[in-house]
Amino acid sequence: MNALMERSVLREHAKDVEKPSPIRLLLQRDDVTLRVLEEVYEHPRYGFYGDWGSPGSQRLSAPDGIQRELRECLRSSVQAADFAPVCDRILGLLDQIKKEKEPLQQKEPFNDLRDPEKSLLIDIFQEIDPTHTIARQKALQFANIIKIKHQDLLRLQVENAKAATWTRWGTAGTIVFGILSLVLSILTIKP
Repeated sequence: MNALMERSVLREHAKDVEKPSPIRLLLQRDDVTLRVLEEVYEHPRYGFYGDWGSPGSQRLSAPDGIQRELRECLRSSVQAADFAPVCDRILGLLDQIKKEKEPLQQKEPFNDLRDPEKSLLIDIFQEIDPTHTIARQKALQFANIIKIKHQDLLRLQVENAKAATWTRWGTAGTIVFGILSLVLSILTIKP
C-alpha cells in the first residue's frame, strides 16, 4: 500500500514539473544557431484564425514565436550564475532574428491578406516611391485594417452560423408545440 501511494505522489509531482522546451535546452549549448532554433520550434495551433495565413506569413510567425521564447528565457535567467554568457547568446540570436525578419517583411508586407486586396495593395505599394515613407506606412496600416476587418468578418460568420442553428431549433420547436396544442385542443372538443 505504501509503494502504491508513493507512485501516486511521484506521478503528481511529475505532472507539476514542467518539461523545458527544446529552445531552452538548446540555449544551454554554446554552438546554438538560429537555423537550429527554427527547426525545433513548435508552432502553436491557432484554431479558428490560424489557417488563413499564407506560407510567407507562417515563415514570419516562427521568428516571432522564437523571439517571445528567447525573451522569456532571458527574463527567467536573470538570477542565474551564468547570466552573462546566456545573455550574450540570447541577445545575439534576437539580433539575428530581427535582421532576418526585415527583408521578409519588406518583400511581402501583405502576406496575411486574401487575394483581391493583396494584389491591389501590392500594386499600390510598388507604385509608391520608396522615399515616401509616410505613404508606404499608410499602405501598411491600411493592410492591417483589412486584416482586422477580415478577422471580424470570420468571427461574425461563426456567430451567424450559431444563430442560424438556434433559429432552426426554435422554428422546429414552435411547429411541434403548435401541432401538439392543436391536437390537444381537438381532443378536448370531442366528448
